[in-house]
Amino acid sequence: MTVAHSRRQEKYYLSALDECVLGSGGKVVTFDPHDAEEFMDSIGEADILLDYAELVYYLSEQVAKTRALLDKDLIVAYTGNSLRDLGVVKANFLKGGVRARFYSEYAATEIGPIACSDVADSILLKCVYPENAFVEVLDPKTHLPSGEGRVVVTALNRTGSVFIRYDLGDIARLLFEEGSAYLEVLSRGGLKVASVFFTPDHLYHVVRTYLKQPVFCGIRLDRKKYKTGLVLSIVSERPITEREQEGLYSEILDKLEFVDDVGLTVELLLNFEYRQLSENELRKGFSVLSE
Repeated sequence: MTVAHSRRQEKYYLSALDECVLGSGGKVVTFDPHDAEEFMDSIGEADILLDYAELVYYLSEQVAKTRALLDKDLIVAYTGNSLRDLGVVKANFLKGGVRARFYSEYAATEIGPIACSDVADSILLKCVYPENAFVEVLDPKTHLPSGEGRVVVTALNRTGSVFIRYDLGDIARLLFEEGSAYLEVLSRGGLKVASVFFTPDHLYHVVRTYLKQPVFCGIRLDRKKYKTGLVLSIVSERPITEREQEGLYSEILDKLEFVDDVGLTVELLLNFEYRQLSENELRKGFSVLSE
């Protein structure tokens, strides 16, 4: 089995993945996500592409642009945020001759892969990495095992930091079917600006879809007397032109309905930074700081 993933300067989650794959006799190939030729060569060799949802979306766009026809089946497993527009991503891979089957990976930076689900068949995450992670669901008040509660995971397969328990902060339900353990990660609440409710995930995907490149969004709410300030700090690996910045500003106001009959309901400020994203930023996609 050969697993391909992007090559990053930081290695937390992907190094845990490498240890898991190599320890089971598999092979790992890495690529520069901005080098289409190297990426296509890696895909041609790989049985599995495993990366962050943000990069899977971006890589599918690169596959669609290439003239190469690989004519192969590929398992595409992703972690981090949800993978929206799955039909578009699947069609992009098909344009390059790649018949992709998608799996959602539940993972942590310190541990690596924990569970996964077949996106086409189920939203439940099957715990299929017993050699890599020991999963517990604990009652947040009693800290005792429970059918629903906080997810706590112990790393089993790291050469360093082994047998350390991590409280992931997620709330999930633990289910058992036909002798297998499954996690159902429960939904999280949204933010409110003026009379408009939105989720950070929605805002992030509006930015990502418009800019068509990997991004990280720092979201901060500044509660003022008459109007709420929304400060969005965007990190990208490709410079964003002034025209794109202006277009993105209008896109956010429109998609999140921050304009009513009177005018703007929010003071929106966009900040831009150009550099390589850290692995933690790729995994999370966004962070929120609210006063």
